[in-house]
Amino acid sequence: MTPSNPKPADNENDANNATEQTGLLPETGYIRDLPQKRKKPVNHNTVALMLVLATIILGAGDLLTQSPQTRIFEAIICRRYFKKHDPSVIGQNDWVPERLCKIEPVESGVALLIGWQSFFDSIPSLILAVPYGWIADRYGRKPVIVMALISFWWKAALTMVICFFGRTIPIQLVWATSVVLIFGGGPGVTIAVAYTMLSDIIPEAERSTMFLRLGSATMITSFIAPPVSAVLMKRSVWIPMLLGLALQLIPIPLSLAIPETLHLRKSDDSIDNDALEENPPLPSPVAAETMRIQETIFRNILSPVKDSVGFIFEDSRLLPLISTFFTHMLLMSGTQLMTLYVSKRYHWSISNATFLASVRAGVNIIVFLALLPALSALLIRRCGFTGLQKDLWLTRISCILVVVGYAFFGLAPSISWAVLAMTIFTFGNGHSYLMRSFISSLVHQDVLARLFMVISMVDTLGMMAGGPLLAGLFQEGLQLGGLWVGLPYYFIALLFVLVTVLLFIVSIRASDEKGEHSPVPQEDSTEASDGEVER
Repeated sequence: MTPSNPKPADNENDANNATEQTGLLPETGYIRDLPQKRKKPVNHNTVALMLVLATIILGAGDLLTQSPQTRIFEAIICRRYFKKHDPSVIGQNDWVPERLCKIEPVESGVALLIGWQSFFDSIPSLILAVPYGWIADRYGRKPVIVMALISFWWKAALTMVICFFGRTIPIQLVWATSVVLIFGGGPGVTIAVAYTMLSDIIPEAERSTMFLRLGSATMITSFIAPPVSAVLMKRSVWIPMLLGLALQLIPIPLSLAIPETLHLRKSDDSIDNDALEENPPLPSPVAAETMRIQETIFRNILSPVKDSVGFIFEDSRLLPLISTFFTHMLLMSGTQLMTLYVSKRYHWSISNATFLASVRAGVNIIVFLALLPALSALLIRRCGFTGLQKDLWLTRISCILVVVGYAFFGLAPSISWAVLAMTIFTFGNGHSYLMRSFISSLVHQDVLARLFMVISMVDTLGMMAGGPLLAGLFQEGLQLGGLWVGLPYYFIALLFVLVTVLLFIVSIRASDEKGEHSPVPQEDSTEASDGEVER
């Protein structure tokens, strides 16, 4: 109910006596405060740069710790195995030489430890992705990403403490560190919010390019960090572990300095001005906030599911396309297993196998910074493709390369053939970024955070299933021997065959090119019979 104005005559006189200096609005509490609360203009390039910088530093810290952590896991499990079966091989330093640890019981144990750790790490993201997405859409992206980064660092710190005392306490305690991720949603929420913030500030036509640049930033760290970690591991595994933990702390203050991007997704100025002209001001900001919170609680009690994920069912293509991200995180699990796989199959030390990550990252940098942008420009300028058509076709081609590369990688008889296969599937690594860009163009801007959170949930399911599943396949392949050692990668190739078939079934509608998406919430949904414009 609109409050009555107690002194209409006074307000009328104020309006009549207004000048250019005094303005038309009366100098009273809430209205006087409005100009002071307006957001300063945000430099989009600055926000993008800060997000990319935070991604580089966080990724570098994580990558520095991955290989030494794997080596510590291997050393602890190997020591316990030989302490039970052959204590004589345990050296004076109370450890077993690494070359003796390349046996099936030890390597299977390491693979299962890492696989189940990925499973437990994924549970918070799976449960909390949608709630955190709703918070990001309602209250802002910044609080969510700050919480996620803090919880991510605490988990890494606790894991390191458990590794340090691994000879006296069960190493499986690392699984319990996943509980910390409840307070931020974990890496899945962090990635989803980062993509959402970029989508807030980047026009649709440039979005896929920016996503690829974000991917390139990750690849640059993948190119630099692994060899640095491998060199430092020659001296002590704890040097890269401690350095990585220190680097993972830096993105927290950096994220605090990043401006909020929620208000940039649409122009609210005209809406606010119209509201001020049509409705008298509320008595105070506190009353306004109270009414808004009450309205939010009421609406979410009535229809929480519809508000959170109902948009997925408004377009028949969204659910199948979102489901493909399950295979993407399965692929990521295969990448994490790769160091252990190469170390076992080709009899390399873990520190030497780490260098292959730089080879993969070097190819990724070429793909993300040169090849994909060049192909994008060629398809648009020379072939007349639209942005959506370009994203869809590049995604199809990328998935084909993943199929060929991973099948070849599992069959590779030597390390040189494995590097060639790795190069092939790395050329297809842009598929997830292109897919994110394509899907984000199919929904209304108001649900972008929720879209990326739903994608992060599917990612999480893939990680939860992928870690134990690929570890189990690796264990089975080790027992079968021969070419069956590559069993995890045959499985990945088979799944991407299905993804590729799906991508060739999906088509682009005329309304997609025009950007005609229904606002959310949508009261009267009508489906237009759009013609197909796919090439």
